[in-house]
Amino acid sequence: MASSTQMIFLLSIVGAVISAASACCKSESFHNRRYARCTDLPVLNSSLHWTYSSADHSLDIAYRAPPAAPGGWVAWAINPSRLGMVGSQALVAYVDHGKVTVFTTSVDSYGPSMQKMSLSFPVWNLAGETTHGADIVIYAKLRPPWKNTTINQVWQSGTSVANGVPQMHPMLLLSLCIVCAIISTASAGCQSESFRNRHYARCIDHPVLGSSLHWTYSPSDHTLDIAYRAAPPAPGGWVAWAINPAHLGMVGSQALVAYVDRGKVNVFTTSVDSYSPSMRRTALSFPVLNLAGETTAGGNIVIYAKLRLPGGGTIINQVWQSGPVTNGVLHMHPMTGGHMQSTGRLNLL
Repeated sequence: MASSTQMIFLLSIVGAVISAASACCKSESFHNRRYARCTDLPVLNSSLHWTYSSADHSLDIAYRAPPAAPGGWVAWAINPSRLGMVGSQALVAYVDHGKVTVFTTSVDSYGPSMQKMSLSFPVWNLAGETTHGADIVIYAKLRPPWKNTTINQVWQSGTSVANGVPQMHPMLLLSLCIVCAIISTASAGCQSESFRNRHYARCIDHPVLGSSLHWTYSPSDHTLDIAYRAAPPAPGGWVAWAINPAHLGMVGSQALVAYVDRGKVNVFTTSVDSYSPSMRRTALSFPVLNLAGETTAGGNIVIYAKLRLPGGGTIINQVWQSGPVTNGVLHMHPMTGGHMQSTGRLNLL
């Protein structure tokens, strides 16, 4: 299974994938199964589809992923206690003589036995199948042992199975653990949001801080057209969305920042050069076009921009945050809760 990545910044969560429309989870379908939401996971070319029932706190999922090599295995898990591998309650699947074998196991160490065992919460309707593209799909219905809407999610794959026992996953692959917000079907999320005379190919609801990102990515010129919507922690506060060209973390982030002053939205760019940044207006390390902002009826701030990404790469590091403003001076964001959990990789594919 995957190992946790410790993030030192005030923001630390692996974010959602931005991918080409052809790779979108919305194009995937399952025989006689329908799900309310889906997300393309940031690595390992996998996706998660789910329906959450707030009535009985059950989670109906379909996890699709390719094994790391033919004859390998895939797994998806929930860690009830913390971010990390140890303690994860996993659903595992592999193909043996043309038949998909699916089982549950509890990951009790960094060298887990991967033996079949019950989980710490109920699991039913466990099943699996393969797709024409040789991906494996795990189906299950779960009742996690808590009644909130945020879980710790882990996913992984391995290259081989020996005598019915999955072998350790490749350690050179990016192993990760993310917090995933499982939202009730009563909430339409970012898909219900619209912007005047602006349209985007995709959107995601961020797992923390109640924000969302809408975007269209153009691989021909490596431009990213975005709308970032977020609520400041208090009226008159600031919101920000950034890319860190160097690494996952705060220092080095190239940020788009906005706040409202006397009814007008002020939007500017700043380079975060320390853990106590000045938040002064500075140019970024890559071109930013069409920078603008507005407020919504609900008190949210929306930042619009078109970015030309450096180096032509397809994976970027995203950061989002919010904080207070006093007399026109932007102050440090809170050091608690979701403010400590909001950065991650975006795979543009």
